[in-house]
Amino acid sequence: MSTSSNQISCQFQTGNTEMLTEHELQNIQEHRTEIVYNLRAEKALLATLDSRPFPENLHRWSAGPMLEFFSSVLSAGCLVVLLFQWSKGSANVRLTQEVLLYTDEISLTLAMHHLRSEYNAWCNTHYRMDLEVPTWDPKNVERSSWDLTFENPKKNIAAGTLQGISTSIDIHYTTIDIFYIALPIFVLSFLFQFGRFRNYCTKQNLDGWYKPWLGPEFSRWVEYLCTSPLQIFLVSVAFGTTNISTLLGQCGMQAALVLFGYDIEQQIKKIYNRNHVEARAHEYYTKVGDNFKENRYQFPKKKRFHHILWNRSDLRIWVYLGVSWLLHGLIWSGILGRFHQQESQGRLCEKNEEFRMPSAVTFLVWSQFVLFTSFGVVSTVQVLSATPLPPNVQKEFTTGKEEQKRAWNKVSFRYAILSVTAKTLLEVGFVWVVSMYKTFPTASEAIIQRGFLNVPPFNQSCFAVLAS
Repeated sequence: MSTSSNQISCQFQTGNTEMLTEHELQNIQEHRTEIVYNLRAEKALLATLDSRPFPENLHRWSAGPMLEFFSSVLSAGCLVVLLFQWSKGSANVRLTQEVLLYTDEISLTLAMHHLRSEYNAWCNTHYRMDLEVPTWDPKNVERSSWDLTFENPKKNIAAGTLQGISTSIDIHYTTIDIFYIALPIFVLSFLFQFGRFRNYCTKQNLDGWYKPWLGPEFSRWVEYLCTSPLQIFLVSVAFGTTNISTLLGQCGMQAALVLFGYDIEQQIKKIYNRNHVEARAHEYYTKVGDNFKENRYQFPKKKRFHHILWNRSDLRIWVYLGVSWLLHGLIWSGILGRFHQQESQGRLCEKNEEFRMPSAVTFLVWSQFVLFTSFGVVSTVQVLSATPLPPNVQKEFTTGKEEQKRAWNKVSFRYAILSVTAKTLLEVGFVWVVSMYKTFPTASEAIIQRGFLNVPPFNQSCFAVLAS
């Protein structure tokens, strides 16, 4: 880049973002040097201004850095409380895998019929347990389940064969101490939050890499990517969701949702800059010359499918936003649907109130739902309120650019408050659950005594459950 007393110009080239020296920046700000239709010089000027703290008097103890510091202290405190609670005992959860139990073995068949009969009588008409007739075996035809005289020589069904039935059951997959899920949430949160505090770009730390006023901050989204799926895991297992496939599916969708959030912010940044790119390209096209071969700067055109909404916004931002809300709906409709069913069964079927779901679980589920939904609301409002910067380059360097930075600062501040609030309430709910209501231990196996009646009706099988 070469400079003179009244202008700054250079040839176009690719590479890392260039920046102006302090002397060059001062000359431009005091109008002793002007930029003469040079996108590279304009980009260097923007990069130089962006590298400075915003506002210029920002210091280490301003609201932004202090929020990150307070968040890191709170995360450290939650971590200490968790470690203390863990020292008092583990909180093991049995994870399961759903399988289809289908059989015509007499003892299992009778036990399944007995369980269905007792459950349906216990819960009356509110919830029903059904058994199915598996048709994988062509001999397992529809008939009365207890008709031992039924026979069909054509299908090789002999008399005395019970009808096979099936139902879904959860079998043991593994056991995990959920403190191993909770602890990484606060360890990672502390590391990211304290790292942003230490590296916040302020008057005292001009080389700091954390500059939330510049738009999407990847460190914040990586923190959410690492912690929010674990939060979803804890919420689900709190009220009995133990199916490993369901839990992993929910965690995976939450991770994808976070990445979409980062992509949405990238598209918002493009909205802010659209007018400037169009206006400057048009200015070069009209003022530098109309000869296409000599003009490097062409007016933007709709060249790809996602440009069909060019006059309003990039189509991708609406796709990302829609998919994000879809994932959020799938995750929480599954969690709240299962929670409502579990809570309703306890309320409508169980007469012993001591056996119902504790209030700690209700607090944990609803607090996390409200705060996770608030993240989506903030992102949606940010999309709807995003408007391009003023096309005039001087306004962009002053009023327009400052408004954009202010908007990014506000969004970053809101996300930080929501994040630390969600994790603090998660800590309260989690400690409440594991301290007042211990996780379910595995019941000891009972001894089943089988036999036959020696009173009428004779030779009917019977079972007795004995203590182990």
